[in-house]
Amino acid sequence: MKTAWRVCLASMIFLALCSSNATAQSCTVQMPQPVSGQRYVVAISDLHFGAGKVDGAWSPKEDFKWHNALAGFLDKVSACAGDKVDLVIAGDMLELWQTHDNKKCAKTSGDAGCTVDELTTRVKTVVTQHSQDLALFGKFADRGENRVFVVPGNHDSALLFAAPWKEVVAVMKSVRGRISRVDSGLWRSADGRILVEHGHQIGSDLNKYPRWPDVSISDASGASFVERPWGEQFVQELFNEQEDVYPVIDNLSPESTGAKLRMADRGAWKSAKDMAQFVRFNLLETSLSQKGSVLSKQDDSSSDWVDVQIARKKGHKLFVAAMDSQDPFRVELIADAVSSADLRRELDELAKTMPDEEIKAMCVASKLRGASASLCSTGTLGAMTQKLLHSRDDVLRTHLKARIKEAGNANVRIFVYGHTHSLETLRELKLSDSKTVSVLNTGAFQRVIDEQNFLRLAAKKGYAKPSEALKGLRVENLVPCYSAVLIASDPQRAEARTVYWKADENEPGVFIATKDASCQVAL
Repeated sequence: MKTAWRVCLASMIFLALCSSNATAQSCTVQMPQPVSGQRYVVAISDLHFGAGKVDGAWSPKEDFKWHNALAGFLDKVSACAGDKVDLVIAGDMLELWQTHDNKKCAKTSGDAGCTVDELTTRVKTVVTQHSQDLALFGKFADRGENRVFVVPGNHDSALLFAAPWKEVVAVMKSVRGRISRVDSGLWRSADGRILVEHGHQIGSDLNKYPRWPDVSISDASGASFVERPWGEQFVQELFNEQEDVYPVIDNLSPESTGAKLRMADRGAWKSAKDMAQFVRFNLLETSLSQKGSVLSKQDDSSSDWVDVQIARKKGHKLFVAAMDSQDPFRVELIADAVSSADLRRELDELAKTMPDEEIKAMCVASKLRGASASLCSTGTLGAMTQKLLHSRDDVLRTHLKARIKEAGNANVRIFVYGHTHSLETLRELKLSDSKTVSVLNTGAFQRVIDEQNFLRLAAKKGYAKPSEALKGLRVENLVPCYSAVLIASDPQRAEARTVYWKADENEPGVFIATKDASCQVAL
């Protein structure tokens, strides 16, 4: 006989499986209380409360305008779980990289970003603009036995400091004191079986901090600043400069998609060294996620097919081979121009120091594009396909093995992260013969769209080129779907699901499946 909490989770899953044509009312079912002593874990991330309104109008840099959707979501999960929820906000609750022009920091240089005082001022602006949204979390935390845990991310790393965090807590207005900052950057359930982090420390992410969660840094004069990862220096500078022209540039998932389309419209925009890093980022984040089954007819269990040293020596040629022929980065790379020659030289140097896993992944991508296997040594197609299908898992596996060695993480069975804005449903990742971890990605609790659906939306709206759609579309044109991870567990087992909360601002919300067409096809 199912325990009550499993019935509750099943009820939520029932909502997620409702037809895309069903109304919220027809999907609604009564949700019973969980068994005594057990709690739900609900993880959301990447809300990006940011610049808010300027002179009464939404700033083009603001991505979160969905107060009613968030309110409905919090009410539903609290009611389902009998007001006994651990809500984990898994990073980037605040958008501190994009604010009003008059709030820029004065002396950013290299790895040194804003001072704590400057970021505290920036936080004050953001929390004032989103006071009603933040107050929802305070109300949630004061309900029953709910608790709220805020994990700092790369966009709101300033929350690791006392002064900015104080501003946030004051606006949340919880009277019961059940809102906590996760100082370590890693949230663990009380039984140690669930681990949640933002995700920017995984692999060779452009937003990785070398000493996370220590993000303080001093310049040559000894002055103290908050560290800026390379991603902030480059990617967000692009978005800050361009979002007035391209309103949804950072609502595309992954974020390199928006930058790629902008480049197709206006060409390269930074130094060859910076462009080389971004080409690497785009290739590993975008191209390798577009894996297919084109080689699946081959059957070869061997995985010893790439000679990393041979591949490294191919330098920029390996990058060219791994890209689609129409990729704007590839077009720039092979052009007969001084800037292109500089970029090729930078990629030659970059290939010498990239991790082996990235070199291998690019070799597989190049083979999928039709390049000769001799580019990276010899091997059979089946082995290369197998390696591609697991290349991103290899990065996660390496990360999780290191995490589990850390104090308190030995019993982890479920791992949840966000950051990429690309939700992932549960999959089992084998770390060893005796250890398997369930992995899920929260996606983003805001309106985002992947490249395929963006192109569909562009065509539907009559845009001749994707770059024109990038200029003309607004975040309001994206589907009102927000993703989350729901977990119910007891000492014997745990059940976890990634779901969409579909909620137009003027209608009741409903949980639906992540494959539901109504959250895949743009309005």
